[in-house]
Amino acid sequence: ECDLLLERERGRRNPDDSWKRIKEARHLKGPARNNARALAAWRESEAAGQDVPVRRLLPDLAVVSIAQQAPKNIDALRKIRGVDGRHTKAGMAEGILQALEEASHLPPLPKPDRHKKEDSRDLRAGVTLVSAWVSQAARQFDLDPTLLGTRADIEALVRGDADARMRTGWRHEIIGGPVADLLAGKATLSFDKDGGLLLEERKG
Repeated sequence: ECDLLLERERGRRNPDDSWKRIKEARHLKGPARNNARALAAWRESEAAGQDVPVRRLLPDLAVVSIAQQAPKNIDALRKIRGVDGRHTKAGMAEGILQALEEASHLPPLPKPDRHKKEDSRDLRAGVTLVSAWVSQAARQFDLDPTLLGTRADIEALVRGDADARMRTGWRHEIIGGPVADLLAGKATLSFDKDGGLLLEERKG
């Protein structure tokens, strides 16, 4: 069943959103952020085509370093941290450089909503607790925790965003629904005898 979920998720991933799963990329600004967006989208599509994990194709460190330095040719690409011989082969290097070229035509991202940032700080304790439960659930299903949801996904769920990714599909069944019950006071989180988190229906 977990394999089926993984296959479904692989098919549903939007390459244009893949940069958001790179923590360091979310802190980039200006052209560097657009570079990361284009590189991550290219990496996602290329990895899907080769049927390999995205980070095996090009590590996150390399994506961010390339985005920051924006090399114009293979010689410059070779000098970047996180880049090795695999990444400077003809087809690979051309794909990276082409992604950077396409990045220059991307529209800028909207500035983050300051109120959402303040909300995120207010919700930090709840997000941390739910994150711990999500990590535990991921171990139980033998999934990468970020496949169930990133911290941004969890913040959106706890904040009550209507378009939160964890409010739909199989993520809602596994995570979103139980967490919604928790936030509504219909369920509680406690520790089981082994020190794990137990989410159960509130009694009385």
